[in-house]
Amino acid sequence: MEQIMSFYKKNRTSCWVGGGLLILGLIVLVILLGTGSQKQAESLDQVLTAETTQIASSSQTEQEAETELASTRIQVDVKGAVQSPGLYELSADSRVNDAIQLAGGFTQQADIKSVNLAQKLTDEGVVYVATKEEGISALPSPNAASSDQISSSKEERVNINTATAEELQTLTGVGQKKASDIIAYREENGPFQSIEDLSKVSGIGQKTIEKWKDHVTVGS
Repeated sequence: MEQIMSFYKKNRTSCWVGGGLLILGLIVLVILLGTGSQKQAESLDQVLTAETTQIASSSQTEQEAETELASTRIQVDVKGAVQSPGLYELSADSRVNDAIQLAGGFTQQADIKSVNLAQKLTDEGVVYVATKEEGISALPSPNAASSDQISSSKEERVNINTATAEELQTLTGVGQKKASDIIAYREENGPFQSIEDLSKVSGIGQKTIEKWKDHVTVGS
């Protein structure tokens, strides 16, 4: 112990310098170790962030692809006189003919006229192929007129025996004066018996009557 104390007294300055250097070295070592750990932590965080971003991007891409695929595909229910009735998935630009072919085609009892093969399909739509016995046609007769069309035609006609001046003026070429002349004639001579009787009104000729024949009526 005395030897140590004697050595310390003789080399006090050297001991202080050596101790200071040792402490400084320890501090530097701690700092370096701390910096390395921080860099490792930052590096690990960057890797995790990059992987998370990549996974999210991949998931979004898959969802977009699924959405795009869904928008280009439709489902159609094919019924009636086809080989394999059922639900079929087709591209969005498909026609009725495509759906029927996918269902195996027509049966022998199928009435081909019951469907429009060129018609475009819509999602959740139904394609029904009738049999020949059903007598359903997708092609309307050129001479056929629906009851709605007939009713509409009758409603649009002007009754020259009951029409007001304003209603008569809806006819081509009829102004206030001519409407008044028509009303004056029927008040003086009674109701018109036919459309041809309009020729008895001053200023109305056969050509005018021809123009009006599909737009006027004398009533029932």
